[in-house]
Amino acid sequence: MFVVSIGYGRQMFDEHNNERKRMELCSAELDELHMIIFTLRSDNLHIVEAKNRLKIHPTNSKNKFTMIFDACKIASQIISTTSKKVIVTTQDACEAGLVGYYLQQKFRVHLTVQEHADIFLQNHWRRESLLNQVRYRLGLFILKRADTVRTVSRRITNKMKKMNLDANLTQLPVAIDPAAFTPVSSAVKSEGTFTFLTMGRFVKQKNLTLLLKAFHKVWQVCPQARLIIVGRGPEAEKMQFIIKDQYSEVVPVTCIDWTNNPADLMSKADAYVLSSNYEGWGRVLIEAMLMKLPTVTTDVGCVGEIVKPEEHALVVPVNDETALAKAMTEIAVDKEKYKQIKTNLNDVEANTVNNLSIQDYGKKWAQSLK
Repeated sequence: MFVVSIGYGRQMFDEHNNERKRMELCSAELDELHMIIFTLRSDNLHIVEAKNRLKIHPTNSKNKFTMIFDACKIASQIISTTSKKVIVTTQDACEAGLVGYYLQQKFRVHLTVQEHADIFLQNHWRRESLLNQVRYRLGLFILKRADTVRTVSRRITNKMKKMNLDANLTQLPVAIDPAAFTPVSSAVKSEGTFTFLTMGRFVKQKNLTLLLKAFHKVWQVCPQARLIIVGRGPEAEKMQFIIKDQYSEVVPVTCIDWTNNPADLMSKADAYVLSSNYEGWGRVLIEAMLMKLPTVTTDVGCVGEIVKPEEHALVVPVNDETALAKAMTEIAVDKEKYKQIKTNLNDVEANTVNNLSIQDYGKKWAQSLK
């Protein structure tokens, strides 16, 4: 199989990145895998020839508008060099999907659209911006013309079935290497405090504004509570404004930049919290499970499929500040509840959490494209 992938994720140019390593496993199952990543000239990135016949191409675009045209041009040049059967796969059904649809029509190649984010059958994403409303209509158009649609969760698969797509529908979660998330019993934790941890992009999807408001309620009841937020993104300035407005002398919230070693931070936390409006899979919830870290989460992604409510986590409705604050307070104060969830997590065997070994991921990913 000769595969051309269209998508995002500038972390692909980092050889130590876990997503890069996953794609190297996938490329080992193919004749060639060319990943075209939307990037700007200012990113100063260059073509990378990685392991296992994986080649990563930056679009090096003048601006975000020209990324689509640049990706079409690069992909067309790549496809024109081979006589092999080509499969084009796109990271979403929106901008990347538009490039894929263009290639499908021009070269009559097989188009696989990846649907990771659960954005088409709920309203939160659409309400974020006028552009997302345009993307929504574009995405529906592309999904109905794809040859294959791959989802990552049962939740999304069931929703896609209701859309009556003509495409073949395949489901494959994102594999996680359990070895990278091994609990460290000697990890140093701050005495007398209860630390919540959350990690991700600072974007509207993660609803970190809701989390900050909910945590403030928790802190008023439990002054020993602390919150560490890890990541970066366009919501950072807004978050800092909220934090300064909520606290004066004692500031129990800490924001730090992204890390390639999330397991280290997890090992030092008491609980993980996810406040997202939507998630495709919510890989971080499984990583927290592997780290034996009790969780408070909204009802998104792999919740109910992998993460069991009350057994592994306290689960609350999406965008419910009161419910989130109540659950966070409960897990911080109710020692018996916390101990029971911790015991349940300790009983989970690492190799059974995701029902998909990292060794098998590449082969199954290649099969899902067909």
